[in-house]
Amino acid sequence: MNTRLELTRCPDPDCGTLAEVADRFTLGSTSGALAMAQTRCLDRHTFVLPAERLRRDGEAAGYG
Repeated sequence: MNTRLELTRCPDPDCGTLAEVADRFTLGSTSGALAMAQTRCLDRHTFVLPAERLRRDGEAAGYG
């Protein structure tokens, strides 16, 4: 069990507060497995997005 707190930024471009990576999981697809992450920010926004959209520098990659 991994108990380390993983932080990023909220993916909402109008928010940007600190967010916790609450869960990581894999979805199957026709082109192979896709790593996903669920985030929750301090303003209670919750997102499920591809894990590749999370940045290690604490900034969440945008959608556009």
